[in-house]
Amino acid sequence: AAFFFMRLDTDKYYVEIQYNGETIHYFELTDKVSETFELDHDGHNVLVVHDGHVDMIEADCPDQDCVHMQSITYDSWNPTIICAPNKVVVRIVGGDSEVDGIV
Repeated sequence: AAFFFMRLDTDKYYVEIQYNGETIHYFELTDKVSETFELDHDGHNVLVVHDGHVDMIEADCPDQDCVHMQSITYDSWNPTIICAPNKVVVRIVGGDSEVDGIV
């Protein structure tokens, strides 16, 4: 007997913004979302979400690695931006295929 896996693909992706390991913002990423987030916790970061892209455009950390990263999208190889000095992690999650059933 042959087994077939039926997969339920979800096309929904979400932006998760964490500070010090806690999620502080979580929302669906679409081409229509246009938001700017100013994060003032252990430092200052400005994050822009537009046209399905997420960019860290400003930070007061010394190395500025998070600002110099490419924007992330749902299909980025590693859809994560990290500002370690300011304890901020931004990532795109979701879109996983899940097994819906076995026939």
